Amino acid sequence: MNADEGKPDLSSGELGGEAITGPLKQPTADEQARSVEQRAMETPPPKDRWLEPGFHRLDRRYIIVEILSGSVLTGVASVAGLVAIAITAFAVNERWIWLLIIAGVALFLVWLWSMTLFWPRLEHRHASWKLDELGLEVRKGVLWRHRISVPRARVQHVDVSQGPLQRNFGLAELTIYTAGTQNSSVKLNGLAHSVATDVRNELISKQDPADVV
Repeated sequence: MNADEGKPDLSSGELGGEAITGPLKQPTADEQARSVEQRAMETPPPKDRWLEPGFHRLDRRYIIVEILSGSVLTGVASVAGLVAIAITAFAVNERWIWLLIIAGVALFLVWLWSMTLFWPRLEHRHASWKLDELGLEVRKGVLWRHRISVPRARVQHVDVSQGPLQRNFGLAELTIYTAGTQNSSVKLNGLAHSVATDVRNELISKQDPADVV
């Protein structure tokens, strides 16, 4: 009797119920890079701690528009301040008074330019809106928070308007006219023109929540 008879055939490389087909294949650099990129795409983006669930942020182009429009007024105020300093230099003989006026005007202009450049970013961060079957809700305000709810049943008229600067950046202002004296008109500025149009059409087409499917 052959001594090898009755023994399992291990020529196929089976060991412990697993087939050994050869040495383990190490992933290439390209495969590792694709794996890292795929995991990054599957990882959800970090949550915005300023944005509550269901609410939408204003268009980021709103920040640019506000800075540009505010810079015009701030520039006019800066020219007026420089003119005031020049007039004071000729009208006031006391040097300390002249220096005091210069310091006061300079501090005011620094504060004004700081507000012009950074305040729109704060407004954008603290402003959000939500449209559902009940109506429109707007939340805004940096120091004093405002929460405005507009039920669909109270909506009488909705207007979408654009100024020259808004039109150049593709933005619009949504104005909602409601029944009643308090908050008879609610304005939502900083929406893309297409979004403002969609919100207007949604509000005027489904004013009764019972009709919403």
